Amino acid sequence: MLNHRLHAVLLGGFLVACGGSGGPGSSARHAAPSGGGQAGAGGEAGEAREDAGQAQTPEFAFSEASSARVTILDHGGEPRHSLSPLRVTDEAAQARAVVGSSWATVNGATSQTLQIRGKIGVVPGADGFSVSIATTEPEAHSLTLHTEMRSGGFRDGYQAKPPLDILSLAPARLCDPLPSEPVGPGAVWRVDSTLDEDGVKVHSEREYELIRFAPHTVQDTSVDLPIAELRFEWRYRASGEASVGAPNVEIRGRALVSPAWLYPVITIRHQVQDGEATLYSKLDLQHPTHGDVDSFMLALHPGLVDDE
Repeated sequence: MLNHRLHAVLLGGFLVACGGSGGPGSSARHAAPSGGGQAGAGGEAGEAREDAGQAQTPEFAFSEASSARVTILDHGGEPRHSLSPLRVTDEAAQARAVVGSSWATVNGATSQTLQIRGKIGVVPGADGFSVSIATTEPEAHSLTLHTEMRSGGFRDGYQAKPPLDILSLAPARLCDPLPSEPVGPGAVWRVDSTLDEDGVKVHSEREYELIRFAPHTVQDTSVDLPIAELRFEWRYRASGEASVGAPNVEIRGRALVSPAWLYPVITIRHQVQDGEATLYSKLDLQHPTHGDVDSFMLALHPGLVDDE
């Protein structure tokens, strides 16, 4: 069977529900949230209890993580637009609906499909963003983050360490830094980073290809900021003892990104096989008014959406 702990680290918390210690289709359980840390860094239950016993707890606790590095492989054609820096001002446009599911097959038998449902809200501030994440399925959890934009990506702070299944929806896990130079259709870039999850080093290589642009106006500033449609492939590999017998992971999908948004509108599809078990997962972060990636692009430019 799959190395479930490492599998959750590699794929993110939206997959952890179907990768629990009971086998495909069971629900993973984590220690009660406690203590501080950074998105992408976990801790054992004993460490959490020790942190909880400390007299002073900062309002938001951070720890350092490896910075993401953006490498432009091809700047693409014309027209070219800048996708950074972020100019997030329209609070209503930041909301995202979380819709996903996971299931597995073993020896031809299919497990129960687990649904993932939730919502994300973002409030821009002078020194970063206040991010609220709440899930209703497979379990009810809520989390408030203070997210800062750094040169190497995002850094999340939280008052108490949450379960992995909701922490994986934090900006440091789902929001990559965008190229600092103008790019156009056909542009390709790669984002490299390393996560440390309970001593397990997970190397992340995320490659993006810009398919096309659609116009977007930030209403309260009347500044035209582009929406870029991307095709991506995320590759993860682990090192150390925990990686023994664990498969490397590849995730593919499409996303809409804009300097006007913190979170992308994103569609993720994933399949991984380990022996006789195959795990399937899908996740959408949907725009509050335009829905998923296909619906959004059809609303802006009918007929543009390609078949996957």
